[in-house]
Amino acid sequence: MHAGSGIPDDQIRAAIGAGIANIHINTDLRVAYTNALKEAFQKDPANVVPYKYDALAREAMKAVAKEKLSLFGSKS
Repeated sequence: MHAGSGIPDDQIRAAIGAGIANIHINTDLRVAYTNALKEAFQKDPANVVPYKYDALAREAMKAVAKEKLSLFGSKS
């Protein structure tokens, strides 16, 4: 399913039930990353150490990925 980001969970479950096996969620991941990055800069605007603020953004993406894996039934 192209453009699967932002689709409500119940509709994703229905699509999977109907046989959809590939769901694109890149925008959900990018939004999580960007929002976490913005938050990190707001909390510490003087931070110039990329691995510190980038780590928070990567963790936000991981959280979304874990949620989606669970939603897709790929994780118990």
